[in-house]
Amino acid sequence: MQRYLPLPQTLFGRLFLAMLGTAIALLVCASAFWYRQAFGLLDREATLYLESAAWQLLDEWRAAHPADEGGLAGGGRTELLAPGGVSWIHNAYWVEFRDHRPRFVASYSTQVPGETNLLPPSIEDVDDLIEDGLPQLEEGRAYFPDPEQLEVGRRCRIVLVPRLDRDGFLAGVAGVEADLRYMDLFPVIRRAAGYGLLWAVPLCVAASFLVARSVSRRVGLLVTSLDRIGRNEPPQVDPLGITELEKIREGVTLLHGRLAERDARLKALHEEKLRDLAFTGSAIAHEVRNPLSAIGMHLGLLKRRYLPVNGDLESFAEIEEQLVRLKTLADRFLDYSRATQPVRERFSPAGLIREAVAGRPDMAGPDTVRITAPAGLEINGDIRMWRQIVDNLLDNAAAAVRPGRPEIQVEIYMKNDNLVLRFADAGPGVPPELVPRLFTPFVTGRPDGHGIGLALVRKFVEAHDGGIRYEASPEGGAIFHIEVPMR
Repeated sequence: MQRYLPLPQTLFGRLFLAMLGTAIALLVCASAFWYRQAFGLLDREATLYLESAAWQLLDEWRAAHPADEGGLAGGGRTELLAPGGVSWIHNAYWVEFRDHRPRFVASYSTQVPGETNLLPPSIEDVDDLIEDGLPQLEEGRAYFPDPEQLEVGRRCRIVLVPRLDRDGFLAGVAGVEADLRYMDLFPVIRRAAGYGLLWAVPLCVAASFLVARSVSRRVGLLVTSLDRIGRNEPPQVDPLGITELEKIREGVTLLHGRLAERDARLKALHEEKLRDLAFTGSAIAHEVRNPLSAIGMHLGLLKRRYLPVNGDLESFAEIEEQLVRLKTLADRFLDYSRATQPVRERFSPAGLIREAVAGRPDMAGPDTVRITAPAGLEINGDIRMWRQIVDNLLDNAAAAVRPGRPEIQVEIYMKNDNLVLRFADAGPGVPPELVPRLFTPFVTGRPDGHGIGLALVRKFVEAHDGGIRYEASPEGGAIFHIEVPMR
């Protein structure tokens, strides 16, 4: 499936991206929320302050001209709008109507530090504002123009308050203006979000690393449990502390139980078949050996009667060879069919293999069989069975590399509490179609094979509570792993 977003392949990388994305989303949402909340709060407060200042300016106007003569004398507006007064107001003005046309009575502007879009109003600007808010002003209420509806150069917060004459008609207005920059919270919140992001990155790295290491360690315990199941050992039961991993551990434990039940059923079935085979095969083998002995005896009499002295008749040689082969097959089958109970004693597996190699003329030479084993390693086992195991494996290895000289590597080492023997040869290996039935009686890939050797090896290994398996070597050849408990 095509991936539109490349994702890291490690648990740490994915956790980091997830945590960082969540942190960024939370920062953006929180910044937007607080910006809107703070902006609304400041906007309401500014509206109250501006309206209060506008009514105060109107009171100054009324106090200076109680008879509505117009004009504003004195310096009241200077004290009111000076930096010592309400310095956040940028423009203030008084407008009256003469001959139905507005005109400035007075105006005042403060110098704003830095940049600002607020420009002093013209009488035409004020006339447009009064016309837009005429219904509210004629009712004696303050009017707040929408800043978004103003020109860019006039975009500010404005309030107009009416001055009514004795008859209740609009005689003038007092207005104050403040730049919207006083409510610009976005740079402040953006800086705060930036600092939050700087803190979020290392925190996400640390949190992702700790979580990934913790999960990886627990996953390692699950892998160890699976490896133990592969060695027919019970899995670890240490609690993992994570619900999802605990469910996997329970599944692994359940898998081990089911595999143990299956192995027990297979072992019982295998032992039952062996008992049946031992009963039938033993009788057949005995019946076969008696005729073979008689045939061999009469063949010897015929050779002495009809074969010239120092003669070499090919027919007699072929009959003798086939008799030896049948006798060997009967003997091995009897060994396979007998019930086995190891008689254990202490011995060195490396020494036993060296003795077996020394007794084989076809494996003479210093580099024919290379044995690697720890010094002084000994096990408890049945020496007769182990000699048969080693002889059969050496026979297979020697037959596999003919007509060339055998090249066999034997490694002996400890794995947990088990002894491992690894036999590797440089032959062609086992055909893939024979691998599933390799340790079954009468299954062989050699033209002159009996199909009993590896079945007998498996039987003797299992008699020591061990196991044997085959694998193909990447360099070519066959590798047999034997693993038995050290006891």
